[in-house]
Amino acid sequence: NYHLAQFFELLKLPQYNLLDCCALGVREEIERTAVEMVLATDMKRHHFYMSAYESRLLDIKYTRSSDVLMTLCMLLKAADVSNCAKNLNVY
Repeated sequence: NYHLAQFFELLKLPQYNLLDCCALGVREEIERTAVEMVLATDMKRHHFYMSAYESRLLDIKYTRSSDVLMTLCMLLKAADVSNCAKNLNVY
């Protein structure tokens, strides 16, 4: 994804490196999460994410990192899919 690649390029610049204060493991986790969330917006994988989320919906425990990641992906996916439903005057 172009925008995600640009985000990572900006992080290489000291004035934009928001993750510089984070430990390496935390930084890597944030980067993996960002990549997974953006990939969730790809409509080619829509069915995969929807069925995975629906199958876990009744058993979500936010103490599991996989459930937190799945929920973050679904939130971004919902925002992305609903974008085309906005009135033109919003833009």
